[in-house]
Amino acid sequence: MIALNKIRNIYKITFKIVNLTGLRIGSGQVSIDPTKPDNFVMRWKMNTKEIVFIPGSTLKGIFRSTIASLTEDSKCDWHDKAPNKENKKEFLEALKNDEVILCDECRLFGNGFIQGRLLFNDAICEGDFNISIRDGVRIRRDTETAEDKGKYDYEVVDPGCVFNAEITAINVSEKDLELLQKVKDLINLGVIKIGGLKSRGLGRCEIKEWKVESLKEAGGSSNV
Repeated sequence: MIALNKIRNIYKITFKIVNLTGLRIGSGQVSIDPTKPDNFVMRWKMNTKEIVFIPGSTLKGIFRSTIASLTEDSKCDWHDKAPNKENKKEFLEALKNDEVILCDECRLFGNGFIQGRLLFNDAICEGDFNISIRDGVRIRRDTETAEDKGKYDYEVVDPGCVFNAEITAINVSEKDLELLQKVKDLINLGVIKIGGLKSRGLGRCEIKEWKVESLKEAGGSSNV
């Protein structure tokens, strides 16, 4: 178990995400302007240009939940413990004696006792993009019928947008890098989708140009 009080290695993982179907990354904002769609795609303005992006928190959630599902049988002494003064002291003592056992999820993404090892940047669209407006209908869960006045519209990013993504990984092993690549492979297979409204056909993506570069290892740098 390598703690983060000393940096042993740093990897930069860069890749491109291309949406093969419409992509819905909602802003959480609802328009009150009747001439505009009810739900916006997340975006920001850089100078005078609008840019769409996939938040790093969205990518982190996808990678974390997928790795947890891949390794759900892993033994972990600390996953379900709520941190308090006593067990934090116990954890630090176990860490000092190299007796900490963590599941892959806790080791890579952290928990109440230890910092995560992966830093996810926002994935920025690198070029032009198109936004379409689609119609939706809210369904009542109890009757499984359309709600009265439940029609709404929402924005999606049209297929073909290229997002530049980056993960910084600190003090990770070859096994950890293989786990991250497994998530990439599952996204490319269509098993894992990105964004919202996945059951309506949105969020099918492909990851291209996956590159792992060692920034610090044994005092030097190299490509892996």
